[in-house]
Amino acid sequence: MTTEPTAAVNDGLGLDEAVKAATLSTPEYRQCPHPYYKVLREQAPVVRLTPRHGVDTYLITRYEEAHAALADPRIGKDMHEGIDLYHALFGDACETLDDNLLFADPPRHTRLRHIAKTAFTPRHVKDLRPHIEELANELLDRCPTDEPVDLMKAFALPLPVMVICELLGIVGVERTEVLKWFSVVTRSRFSKDMKDDLVEAEHWLRDYFTEHIRCTRANPTDDFLTVLVQTRHEEEALTDDELVS
Repeated sequence: MTTEPTAAVNDGLGLDEAVKAATLSTPEYRQCPHPYYKVLREQAPVVRLTPRHGVDTYLITRYEEAHAALADPRIGKDMHEGIDLYHALFGDACETLDDNLLFADPPRHTRLRHIAKTAFTPRHVKDLRPHIEELANELLDRCPTDEPVDLMKAFALPLPVMVICELLGIVGVERTEVLKWFSVVTRSRFSKDMKDDLVEAEHWLRDYFTEHIRCTRANPTDDFLTVLVQTRHEEEALTDDELVS
């Protein structure tokens, strides 16, 4: 499925430059990847990269090829199929943090989706909307109006974390700590320093949420985490690792 690249140039940006930027995850690429994606879509929608972590990776930038890859039964998402490589890239705590729907294939994916769907009812989502809007407005109100704003840092990253904390009953200083460590695990660079920071963040989040879940099991309330803890699919509940992830 790899596409043979051509030598055309798009708006002054060449294919070799686009591939190099994606491979190295350069600051310019991270800040605005869209011009690079445009070149890749037009000239090499499937390209093989060897990023800083040293593992050959295919970057797919066009819908048709992405659809074909996602529909191909030879390609799966189960992290456990390559767990040694996963540990080498992201540390040993990643197995706990990533043991979720995004990294699962059927039938396990079906089970996890059913439990999440049972807990996340349409009525529950509707009831959450006013408070989510309140959180969004609170973040926007903090943004300065007389200078440029990094919306990823000021809004797009903290909002989902704040909503998750609300759902799980995490408040105050603990919420600030969760946001701090979560911002570390969402970075996409693979230098040695970044790897050390990533492993530290993963361990903190794993230990924190494991203890938070233990307390919820011992003292159930009416919050969303209690619902997740108590929900079952075919008499099988979520494991602690699945709840953490």
